Amino acid sequence: MFESIRKNTRLMALLLGVVVIPAFVLFGVSGYTSFNERTETVAELKGRTITREVWEQAHQREIDRLRQSLPNLDMAQLDTPAARRVTLERLLDEALLAQAAADLRITLGDARLARLLRQEQAVANLLDASGQLDKDRFRDWLNAQGFTPETFDATMRAQLAPQELPQLVQASTLVTDGLVQPWLKAYFERRVVSARWYPAKDYEAKVKVDDAAIEASYRANVAVYQTPETVDVAWVTLSREALARQVKLEPEALRTYYQQNLASFRTPQERQVRHILLKLDASTPPDQAKQIETKANALLQQLRADPQRFAELAKANSQDPGSAAQGGDLGFFGRGAMVKPFEDAAFALAPNGISDVVRTDFGLHILQLVAERGGQTQTFEQARGEIEKRFRQQQAQRLYAEQAERLTNLAFEQPDTLDPVVKSLGLTLQRATNVTRQKVPAALNQPRLVQALFAADATQKKLNTEALEVSPGVLVSARVTRHQAPATRPLDEVREQVKRQLVAEQGAQMAIAAGVQALEAARKGQAPTGLSAPLTVSRDQSVGLPVEAVRAVMGADARELPVWVGVPAGAQGYWVARIDQVKARQPVDPTQQAQEKTQLQRWLAQAEWQALLEALRKRYDARVVAS
Repeated sequence: MFESIRKNTRLMALLLGVVVIPAFVLFGVSGYTSFNERTETVAELKGRTITREVWEQAHQREIDRLRQSLPNLDMAQLDTPAARRVTLERLLDEALLAQAAADLRITLGDARLARLLRQEQAVANLLDASGQLDKDRFRDWLNAQGFTPETFDATMRAQLAPQELPQLVQASTLVTDGLVQPWLKAYFERRVVSARWYPAKDYEAKVKVDDAAIEASYRANVAVYQTPETVDVAWVTLSREALARQVKLEPEALRTYYQQNLASFRTPQERQVRHILLKLDASTPPDQAKQIETKANALLQQLRADPQRFAELAKANSQDPGSAAQGGDLGFFGRGAMVKPFEDAAFALAPNGISDVVRTDFGLHILQLVAERGGQTQTFEQARGEIEKRFRQQQAQRLYAEQAERLTNLAFEQPDTLDPVVKSLGLTLQRATNVTRQKVPAALNQPRLVQALFAADATQKKLNTEALEVSPGVLVSARVTRHQAPATRPLDEVREQVKRQLVAEQGAQMAIAAGVQALEAARKGQAPTGLSAPLTVSRDQSVGLPVEAVRAVMGADARELPVWVGVPAGAQGYWVARIDQVKARQPVDPTQQAQEKTQLQRWLAQAEWQALLEALRKRYDARVVAS
């Protein structure tokens, strides 16, 4: 699948720090770096395990992310077994890719790493006016985190290398015209059908359910008819955001912060450059290389004689497919975005200046500086809003760390009450009643906290839970004040519910039997009555039909018409259809063809990626071992 994986040189640790700090600080190291926790293993593969604690933390991060992006989303939908399983499968795939990347020795080259990560806005906080890394601030940050430049470099490369695998699959997925045309022809083909539903509800009136059947179903499914376990809860919340609002803004302190962080209030220097590329590499024969060098020097002489012709000559001569049509314009970029010889030439040019011929791994370049921006330092007044915001965050982080320790200690030292926490930290005691595992107040909706609330220490002994971070910067300790154990509802109370379920199940069975019988008769020449008006169905236009029905229609052998198909639709019943006509797709214009080819390439790359994941799972014996 992979055509080649080039060897990449090692990026300097300090440069790596510039480009990866935002990803590390803002998003955290992925869960699979904490596999050695001494907790229950929930998934495993050769060389790695995933613990329940890592799983819970990862799922909470996903809930936090969705809470921020979709504030109106019902968070209860995200803490279902199905949603939690999705998170676990993702963690398993991440661990799998980390192991595969290590075994395949996949590394990141300098330019690739810079393009991927240097665009983060938070990088600006560590750059000086020239766009270079402030080494002193970076060294301080490393020391605070317990890193050396070498260990930080190794950690980040190991973290980011697995992300290259999907990119390699994407780049290696080739879509030829010979594949595109038959595939799109089949995808956009339309089939005209007449159909009839055999709805389960139409048969429910025929169902007879006696008391013995109801009692048997009740006994077989007694867990379904239990009242949920409930608790009444009291809790306190320590919020970094709330602490930030309490920070006093003294003018002298703000000015001191501004002076200490002056470099972060400078905008990075960027340059807009045009270039002409003539491709040349080590494999180019010497006589051909000489011709390319001669052409480059001739173009250089023309450009220096008439710089206004740069865009014209770039369109006519440049071999860079991404910029030639734009007259060689690469737009604005900062330091670290280009390979070093190119960057050095770009940042050495005077406005409208023309560079010498510059050689890189890509070939020979001639550059022209179009415009430059950045490098300015904001005054205190210009930056005051940002200064106040950062100062509040800095002070709030300090207060949060101090008060979090006090909250943790008080909740542990006096485990049967939260009153000392309330009095010492000035927090508000909040309450909720009739809380279940599935219906939890948003402030408590964190898997580990929910698990703690329903553990024996909380429900039987009424002890405080440990202080848990339910989302970044939000710490909660809670206590159960009342507990109601689950209880089985008596049959008399749920009799009608049991009966309705039995009627629905048997009605669906009768509908499916009737549909199958009708299909068999139709294939022998006796078409059912009540067929619908003709419907035109295709893979991209389901006309409201279930996915199974569309697959049956489009997957049927339609060389000899008419063709009958039937589809069981579970609780809905059964669907019978007659395929009467096949319509080929009408020709489309070249632009649409190109768009469709691109989309097909993405689909096939995704299919190849899933196939690769499945192969890797088998190779590394990756599996979920607990629910």
